Amino acid sequence: MPHPPKSQAAGSGRGKAPPPADLPAAAPSSAFRRPFRAQAVLFDLDGTLIDSAPDLQAAVNRLLLAMERRPLDIDQVKAMIGDGAAKLVERAMAASGAAATAEALPELVQRFMRLYTGSNAVQRTTAYAGVPETLAALGARGLKLAVCTNKPYRATMGILSALKLTDHFAEVVGGDSLAQRKPDPAPARHLLEKLGVGAEAAVMVGDSANDVATGRGAGLACIAVSWGYSAVPPERLGADRVVDRFADIPAAIAALEREGLKGALAQMVPAAVSDLGATLSAAGAGAADSLKPVGRVLRRMFKPARKR
Repeated sequence: MPHPPKSQAAGSGRGKAPPPADLPAAAPSSAFRRPFRAQAVLFDLDGTLIDSAPDLQAAVNRLLLAMERRPLDIDQVKAMIGDGAAKLVERAMAASGAAATAEALPELVQRFMRLYTGSNAVQRTTAYAGVPETLAALGARGLKLAVCTNKPYRATMGILSALKLTDHFAEVVGGDSLAQRKPDPAPARHLLEKLGVGAEAAVMVGDSANDVATGRGAGLACIAVSWGYSAVPPERLGADRVVDRFADIPAAIAALEREGLKGALAQMVPAAVSDLGATLSAAGAGAADSLKPVGRVLRRMFKPARKR
């Protein structure tokens, strides 16, 4: 079971193909300013839960070789993952020669999916280190877990079953489950409705701008992982936290819960101090002045913490 490779950690980007031109812009980060208690966690699949790039590369190259095109290396394929099978095939065609026409693309996608099916999808695909144990720990805490991916649903379920991860998840949405897919927030909203959990009590975990954009659009807290396939450094994705190991996710969620409470208190304390100061000012300027140092101390106490 591979450990998330340090070569793909925050800010590296070396050895990877340039990001696709249609990569969505990173969502802006926002301070955590509400009381927060996690009840559900939505996970991206490829590059977050599993390293599927080797089998995707194999299927892509079988398709390309059948068309007498040059094969793609693993870093090229990694840079194409994350927007579903159609985008992967479209990008592979463009990178290996002439771009596919809109008329030809659907048939090419079908051919690719026939090559990437059943056992072909799990020849070298593995869960990242700590995934089963961490999912079990989150479930034991009573958190509802779900998968939110752009990979087709059938392929997703086959891989989860082969890796013995299916039982950890209450719900799964694939790229063909709805009319919308990530970065649209609709898949996340759909999952939360199925889980019976509000956005204010949920977290999105993923490796890409699509994942953060989906989470932000649905009003979720966001955790970015520093491994995976994103060409954008994880600290630039606009997530509330970045983790370097899958096993660090429970601690990151706990930190978000603490920060949410702290942020809410930080908003309430200055107002309370101001109201008290106004009350005391009626009793005399000296009493109001004596309260100012208290206000300064409280503001320092609730200064937002650095994100990591």
